[in-house]
Amino acid sequence: MNINRNLRFCGLFALALLAVAIVPSVASAQAFRGKFTLPFTAHWGGLALPAGEYYFSADNLTDLSLITIQHDGHYVGSVMVGGVAYDTPYNQNELVAVPIGQIYRISVLRLGHECAITFPIPKREREQMSAAIQFPVLARVVAVQPDKA
Repeated sequence: MNINRNLRFCGLFALALLAVAIVPSVASAQAFRGKFTLPFTAHWGGLALPAGEYYFSADNLTDLSLITIQHDGHYVGSVMVGGVAYDTPYNQNELVAVPIGQIYRISVLRLGHECAITFPIPKREREQMSAAIQFPVLARVVAVQPDKA
């Protein structure tokens, strides 16, 4: 009888821990929208984006959610989020693009003090970056205008 009571207590305790772990990530989920202008061609997730003006949106932004990209009012594609860090110390709204050979790869979307969103870089490109680094890599930064709505 004591064993059943202990197992039941452990099960309830584990369930309570799981609930506590889930609540903060759901509570911090937010929606973001904005626009940016790329002055160069860049890869973002599986998308190749030529220079131009783009709009992005993300509903319920959490780790492993999707950001939707539009250009000239048309859907371009979606990019999977690698991670989201809230309460970041950045003052600017910006995209950070790192060079990989002759192209740039979007690696971070910073939304001021709201959050910093990271995006996975494919293994092949990470290897190219580490093999080519002889000196500090200068990322290109693109201003982002978040919607105030």
